[in-house]
Amino acid sequence: NYSAGGEMDYLRRHEKDFKQLMVTVNIDDVGFIHGKSAYSFYQLPKGIRRRANGAFGSFEGLVAGEPWAQGDHMMFVQKGIPAMAITSERFPELMATVTHTAKDVPDLIDCTKLVEVASALERFIVNFR
Repeated sequence: NYSAGGEMDYLRRHEKDFKQLMVTVNIDDVGFIHGKSAYSFYQLPKGIRRRANGAFGSFEGLVAGEPWAQGDHMMFVQKGIPAMAITSERFPELMATVTHTAKDVPDLIDCTKLVEVASALERFIVNFR
């Protein structure tokens, strides 16, 4: 369902709180057994971008990826909230052939990549303390 019902509900319920948000993070198609995990930034202030690059750049399995405007993060960017997206560097291939199909099965996931992304996000978040 591409109506984005969950995002629209969140925006409706929490729009008054947006001033408190520093950044939103969209995690989509992470852990694919082929390729690395990729991150991209959308309207991130320089300081947050520097922190994110520092956190993510210290992990071998994470690379700067191509921007993609089709993800859930863009609804927040359109509301003026900076965002980052974390996905597979093979994201276009996955979206075209696997994601949301019967081929989208757990056997395509490398759990160590999930742990690596979680660790990178933890390092990024700890920088804000």
